[in-house]
Amino acid sequence: MTASYGRKRLTLLVAAAMLVLAAGHATAALRAVEQAYELGLGDLTLPGNEAGYLMARLCPRCRPEVLRVDAGTRYLVRPSATPVSLAEFRAQAKRALQVAANQGFCYVYYDPKTRHVRRLVLDAANSGSRP
Repeated sequence: MTASYGRKRLTLLVAAAMLVLAAGHATAALRAVEQAYELGLGDLTLPGNEAGYLMARLCPRCRPEVLRVDAGTRYLVRPSATPVSLAEFRAQAKRALQVAANQGFCYVYYDPKTRHVRRLVLDAANSGSRP
């Protein structure tokens, strides 16, 4: 083993150790920026207007979770994930609920801090209403 090989190896080891130490101090705390519920359509009460609330029943004995919606809330229908109005979303959810006999799904994405719903996604592909 030559002296230059030993110095290179030592330099690499020191550099690796410094990276490991620096990485330990550079870690950031993770925080939830969005949470989601996957609900059967029968467990969800949709808002009546764009500035309102929806209620989500997470279990048969649970009190409903109340989440806020507003004009910024997006309503999407799968499988195409096409944005629709709240009125169209409600109509398609009603249709899916009738076709699927209470087996349709809706995904509710919300901000855990403010309890504001960012988007609702109706999964028409899994509710039996696929064209």
